[in-house]
Amino acid sequence: TGIITLWGKPHDVSGQVEQVLSSVGEEVLRFVQRKIRGGAKYDKVLFVGGGSECFRSVLQRYPFAHIPHEPGFANARGMAKSVCYQ
Repeated sequence: TGIITLWGKPHDVSGQVEQVLSSVGEEVLRFVQRKIRGGAKYDKVLFVGGGSECFRSVLQRYPFAHIPHEPGFANARGMAKSVCYQ
């Protein structure tokens, strides 16, 4: 919600949250781009895990970034598929 309660009073921290998410999201994308050498040869790069949803606004600016449905459970679904199809 972007609101926290301190000493019984609500405080809007949404601006600070968005600033941190943007900064960390950009850092994650720079790391990924270095590892995949820009990513031009890939159609999609999947961002999974619970934190992916937090970075949706940052990731939407990049054409290769894709967040699957319910990214927090994507790792578990992938592991289940791996175990079931071996």
